[in-house]
Amino acid sequence: MIRFLPGCKFLPPTRMDGKAVAGLQAKPLTWIAEGGDFLTAYQELHKQVVG
Repeated sequence: MIRFLPGCKFLPPTRMDGKAVAGLQAKPLTWIAEGGDFLTAYQELHKQVVG
């Protein structure tokens, strides 16, 4: 994902309500994805950003 969006940064992974949350910020946009664990959350984030 970093190759597609130079200068972007990953947000710290977090747990909320029993789910893992991962995020990516490329100003002015921010993508957030959740999953059952961190790997699933990052896979969902990759689908949102890259397609």
